[in-house]
Amino acid sequence: MSELNKNSHRIEGLKLPYKLDQKPCHLENVRACGFYSIDSSGTYLADNSEMKYLYPPYLYRQTLEQPFDLNQDYDKIVPKVNVGSASLTNITKWLRENPNKTQDVDFICFRGTFSTVMISSLIENRLDWRIGAYLINKTIYLCNFDTELKKEDIKQQLSNPDSVRNSNWGFKFEQYMLSDDPVVKPDGKGELNLNREFCVLYHAKMGHFNLLYGAEMDGILKESKMNSDPSRELENVDFVELKTGKPVGLKMIKWWAQSYFVGIKNLICGEKTENEVKSLKRIPVSDILETVNYKGKKINECNCCNFILEILEFIRNKLMSYEQGMYFLFEWDPRDRFRIRAYITDNPEYKFLTQDFIASMNKLNVKEGDRIPSVSFKRTSDDKDEKRREDETSKKRRQDCDRQDAEGDDSQSREYHWDYESERRGNREYHWNYNTEHRDNRRERERNVNSESYEGRQRQSRRYEEYPVDRSRDRHESSRNRSEQDKWHSNNVLDY
Repeated sequence: MSELNKNSHRIEGLKLPYKLDQKPCHLENVRACGFYSIDSSGTYLADNSEMKYLYPPYLYRQTLEQPFDLNQDYDKIVPKVNVGSASLTNITKWLRENPNKTQDVDFICFRGTFSTVMISSLIENRLDWRIGAYLINKTIYLCNFDTELKKEDIKQQLSNPDSVRNSNWGFKFEQYMLSDDPVVKPDGKGELNLNREFCVLYHAKMGHFNLLYGAEMDGILKESKMNSDPSRELENVDFVELKTGKPVGLKMIKWWAQSYFVGIKNLICGEKTENEVKSLKRIPVSDILETVNYKGKKINECNCCNFILEILEFIRNKLMSYEQGMYFLFEWDPRDRFRIRAYITDNPEYKFLTQDFIASMNKLNVKEGDRIPSVSFKRTSDDKDEKRREDETSKKRRQDCDRQDAEGDDSQSREYHWDYESERRGNREYHWNYNTEHRDNRRERERNVNSESYEGRQRQSRRYEEYPVDRSRDRHESSRNRSEQDKWHSNNVLDY
């Protein structure tokens, strides 16, 4: 976290509830609203010059007459210039050419931002993320940044020849499947420049939020070639996603999340043996959730969307409560008891929008009444009742401890208290403190701590540091945390 400490300060984060709202929630009204291309040198082009077509027979064929040799012209592969999370530079160029597309939009980002958040709700203890946010005219721009763990993974992959080769084979498979004209059968020969991209911009609605996001697309399923301006046709065509490897388990979950946000109906999977693809398999995206289990349970689309919605509501509410012009960072680490940490940063590394773009967007005439109001997180009556019940429970536990002391009961007791040091930082955290000291020592400490005073609360929050800790308790606590995480994912993401 050293990078965040530089020119950044932490603000109140979000502790996700043990059980999320189970209201119906789906991605709705997904439609293409624009496109752009990236050429071999990485230059932005406001056209469809890099759009590719799937060779139609490959949508149905199961076994190939001639296997695809993924090592063919392998030395002619030109690697990507930039590796890692995509910046918003190209999307902002498209927005400056189409400023009217930002009307009534609440969030703008790449598809990968949403799919990463969705996958993190499924893969506990295995995927973290870091998202930057900036507010312009009540539209929030989100940019995904590589975490330290992600940077280390990229570094290891680039230093491993086998990982690089497997990645390049995936792009080589696309060269065998796609062409510039749907009637021309591709042969997989010639130069393969990995910098070339065709990106489509999508409008969609999730809950009460209007979303605009960009996504790199593999190919289009169409019998004939489009004209030079396919703006209207893009809304009615089907895109396909190309993959290699065995369609099992965790890999299928990632494929589904990636396809879900762009309305892809079919995945074409090349089943490879070493360096050859010998057969093709068509996988309907709608069937993935019915066939893939995670930890023996079905994936629940509605719960995954509610997870994203909860986070978007928090981000919007947080940015709306501060003055415009600040950069925010939000971090998720699933091992951190489902807590999202929030920061205000002045670190240049996380300033992902140019001043020219910000100025141009601020000049737009945005009608205040057309916007969806910010989401309020004020304490409701139900929250107040829950807080009162917590206070009563805490009081009852203290009374039980006093009663046990009076009766001479030396058994271990469990105490529930607030971490006041964390509360001063803006986050209230729950701590279960398993007291393994004898009765006389505990009573001695409680006489020295005035829980009603500020100084006493400080000492109370550091009690577990001032006294020896039983290592067996830590092992029990770690086991309990893992059990809590399993229950959280079962309740909020998976169906029994």
